Amino acid sequence: MTASENQSQSSNPCSNFTSGAQSQSQASSTSYVSNTITSVLPPEPEINASTTSSSGIELTESVNATTIGLGERLFVNMSIANVLPKVNVLNASESFPFSSDEIDFTTPDCFYPEPADFVIIPGNYTLQQLALVAPPAGTCGSTSANSFSFQPNSDIVTINGTFLLTQVTQIYGPYHLDINGSTVGSFGPDFPFVPLESFSDYPTPFSPGIYTVALGDEWGQGVVLHVTVLNGTTSGPSSVSLADENGLNLDLDIEPNSSGQSISIAVQGVNRLDSLNCVSKGGDWPTFYPHGYTVSGDQVLNPVGGCSIPEPVGFAIFSGYYDSGDFGFGNDLGLFKPEQLLCITTSGAPPTTSYAFQPQSDNMTIYANNQFAGKDTVVLSLSTGGYWTENSVFEKFSPGLYTVMGGDEWGDVAFLYFLVSSNGTISAGDSIVAAK
Repeated sequence: MTASENQSQSSNPCSNFTSGAQSQSQASSTSYVSNTITSVLPPEPEINASTTSSSGIELTESVNATTIGLGERLFVNMSIANVLPKVNVLNASESFPFSSDEIDFTTPDCFYPEPADFVIIPGNYTLQQLALVAPPAGTCGSTSANSFSFQPNSDIVTINGTFLLTQVTQIYGPYHLDINGSTVGSFGPDFPFVPLESFSDYPTPFSPGIYTVALGDEWGQGVVLHVTVLNGTTSGPSSVSLADENGLNLDLDIEPNSSGQSISIAVQGVNRLDSLNCVSKGGDWPTFYPHGYTVSGDQVLNPVGGCSIPEPVGFAIFSGYYDSGDFGFGNDLGLFKPEQLLCITTSGAPPTTSYAFQPQSDNMTIYANNQFAGKDTVVLSLSTGGYWTENSVFEKFSPGLYTVMGGDEWGDVAFLYFLVSSNGTISAGDSIVAAK
């Protein structure tokens, strides 16, 4: 070990810096793009269809677009509301305009029949045609609904129901008959009784063509919208580099191998300055909500980080199209065999507090409370032709569009896309990006 190396490990050259100040002053002549995500809520649906009955019940469904690209996500809102300025009580009717499973506005356990049916199926159907083509659906519920009592000018309802086992009648609720969700595919009358936020876990992936999006209530009303899924593509990159205010670049690269049966992915954190760059440890990993609960981005983008020196960058693969507006709702594919995620870590080690990046380099020195904690090269890479299931089974990528997301602990995110053809060949770069 040289004298200079020994000095670098015994003292922190960044111990007196103010977080971000050095990077900001040295990078003042360099423009950067801030990629910090403050929200991953879905866009508000824009196109709607509604109808109101003579009894004062309004049925409404909305979608965010009537044309989407292959692999893109469709956002949907559905509601049933009373438009009268008084309490409105309706007896249960079960006169649905078409057959399909009920969408779960209220309880997640199919406690009683819901007052609405919902379906997204391939084809261009009217409401009347749906009544002919939609096959019969099963019913569920341990409670029979007798009547629905709506509050004035509201979607709030209480339900008079009879528990079938004991024949005891009581009031359930109140509930809001308004729900949002999104999907990357279609589903019909065999769709499970789950909240709409979860239906992206179950659908048949969209293919090019026209789809019918329909909502009906048990008093015979129905509304229909149509969405076209396009197969078009435009030129897209196989690498992207994002510059942030810390003087760092987040670089993401993807490249199919020569046979097209696998794809190589690399994410890198690079100091773009021509001098030493001292950066405080970030605490702004992107946030994910894959199953309705919050997951920190380091668990999604760098799941094996705890097995060695944790990298401040990471990446994930999602089936379908995602971007900065909706990535938080994606379910990432397993890039490591589940048992590989079990590792021995050192307990009691002081937490990382700062990094010192070498000039124009991905080489960094790590400091914990101003004490040397290690050296690292800030790059993660992987070559794969598929993903691991929770049961430790490796599955090859099925045909369709995939999103590769890179991110870092300072909140920066980048996206690239690749396509798997019907014969399993993977393409990227100028050959594929999701059509808008």
